[in-house]
Amino acid sequence: MSKIYISLIAAMAQNRCIGVGNKLPWDLPEDMAYFREKTRGKPVVMGRKTYESIGRLLPERPNIIVTREPDYQVEGAHVVQSLEAGLEHGKTLAKEVGAAEVMVIGGAQIYTQAMPVADRLYLTEVAQKAEGDAFFPEFNLDEWQEVSRHKKGWGDFVVREKISRQEGLATNDSSTPQTPKKLDLFPEVVPDEGADPFPPVGESLTEDPRTEARLCAMQAVYRHLLMGDDAATIADDFKRHELTARQADKEIFESIWQEYTTGQERFLEVIAAHLNEKWTLDRLPLVEKSLLLAAIAELYACPQTPVPVMVNEYVNLAKGFLEDNHAKFINGLLDAVAKKVR
Repeated sequence: MSKIYISLIAAMAQNRCIGVGNKLPWDLPEDMAYFREKTRGKPVVMGRKTYESIGRLLPERPNIIVTREPDYQVEGAHVVQSLEAGLEHGKTLAKEVGAAEVMVIGGAQIYTQAMPVADRLYLTEVAQKAEGDAFFPEFNLDEWQEVSRHKKGWGDFVVREKISRQEGLATNDSSTPQTPKKLDLFPEVVPDEGADPFPPVGESLTEDPRTEARLCAMQAVYRHLLMGDDAATIADDFKRHELTARQADKEIFESIWQEYTTGQERFLEVIAAHLNEKWTLDRLPLVEKSLLLAAIAELYACPQTPVPVMVNEYVNLAKGFLEDNHAKFINGLLDAVAKKVR
């Protein structure tokens, strides 16, 4: 797997306020749902006061609590004495559960300590000023690239990535060959250095129109799961811009997408029924989930397609973003699902 990234996630007011009396200054159910979505299945690192303000461990996530108290213990949690130890342990746990990032969830002192090593910021920018006693640390916007912004009536969900992390280390040796930048097909799961959030419109990534349609379908499912955008809007965006520019097979894409939008919940149930004890649907990374949903949609939509060819092609399209054992697992799972579908 690629490098495990360090991400900070917080909701902050216009004056950077994030808390008052160890509580949030607002009640925003949509933001809480966003927090659950972004942290589920990933190790979360928090200070002792943050844990005690929550009052319980967060389910479906490895919980790491940072405290200077040597005898502090919480059943079911990983307790460490420094943030550095917490992040290192988080990386180990991330590899074990198949996550690509460790999520730092507060409080203010932990955010401040983590900021110098952070790769990504998930910030909910609440459109108000708030009175409080805890604040998100200041940071230089010039050092961070905004990769997505989703506006809500009460604020914005914003994702930023550290520019220096994206571009890598510079070198003054002109004789040193430079590694070409690779397009980032699934940016918030396995971000590539120097990549845009999604491949630019107009760039075909494969030579075969059907393969390109599968890739577009997988990316469209990914965007739908990741961003929660309206399915019709995503389909329209692909049909008007990306499919035409990338010379993908429109008919195949539309068949897969229509099947996905009408059968998404059924497909999730099919996947869940075939997961083994090591995996749970909630912990399944978004790349894998997108791959599976797109492939199952094609199994239903295009019953004449040879299953082994189709399955291998989907896995190969995403293989650069999967661990080897994940690719084998998905291949086997799709074979099992195909027998039921066909």
